[in-house]
Amino acid sequence: MLCARSAFFRQLLTSGMKESADGQIVLQQIEAPAMHIVLSFLYGDERPPPPELALEVLIAADTYNIVTLRTQAEFVVRRFIDAENVCTLLHCADQHNAPQLRDSCIGFILASGAGIMSSAAFEELPKHLQAHVR
Repeated sequence: MLCARSAFFRQLLTSGMKESADGQIVLQQIEAPAMHIVLSFLYGDERPPPPELALEVLIAADTYNIVTLRTQAEFVVRRFIDAENVCTLLHCADQHNAPQLRDSCIGFILASGAGIMSSAAFEELPKHLQAHVR
C-alpha cells in the first residue's frame, strides 16, 4: 500500500536500497503522532489532520511527496493564521511547497498593516519573503 500511494516510499522500497533489503524504514524527522496520521492516510484514511498536528503533517507530506495530504494539511493550517504565528507559517509554507498557505500568510500580513512588518519575526524572514510582502 505504501508503494501504491507514495512515490517516496515506492522508490525507497523497490530500488534495492538498504530499506528494501531490510524491509524496515527508519524515519527520524517526524514525531510518532504525525507519522500515525501520514500512515493512516496512506492506508486509506482520507480525513484531514487535526489542527494541533496539521503543520507537522504538512511538513511530512511534503517530505514524502504525498500531495493530497499536504494540501489537506495546508487547508487546516490556513484556518489558524494569527499575528503570533504568521511569519513562522509563511517561512514554513515557502520551504514546504504550500502556495495557498504562503498566499494566505502574505494576505494576512498585508491586511494587518505595519505592525507585523515591523516585528522581529518579520525581520528574521528570508529577504525574498520580506520583499514579496513589501
